[in-house]
Amino acid sequence: MPGSGAQPGKCYIGTSGWSYSDWAKGRFYPRGLKQGEWLRYFAERFGTVEVNASFYRLPRPEMISRWHSVTGPRFRFAVKLWRRITQVAADASRVRRWLQDGRNVFVYYNNDIGGHAIDNARQLIDQVSS
Repeated sequence: MPGSGAQPGKCYIGTSGWSYSDWAKGRFYPRGLKQGEWLRYFAERFGTVEVNASFYRLPRPEMISRWHSVTGPRFRFAVKLWRRITQVAADASRVRRWLQDGRNVFVYYNNDIGGHAIDNARQLIDQVSS
């Protein structure tokens, strides 16, 4: 039963997707980094990502194999559910409570034109870690 001496859960923080051209202009990805290297670079800095394409269609098995080969066994993918199901935002205190209850927690921030998802994910990492 959660909360009764259970092992602490793990917190996975990332963003909703990784393939945004505005991130390649020095916002997150170094200028000149090839698009085919974005996922590897992302996975070296975050432990999870939400797959947006599944909102409309499931990725092909060979695509999933490629993603796994560049991210490694510790990286986690969350497949976004179809469009009628919505996301629920979680704040740092809720994440901490879930972790203390022994739950694994996945938090994703949707990208926007300003690239705030990266900042939000980094801030939550700091808040949950402290």
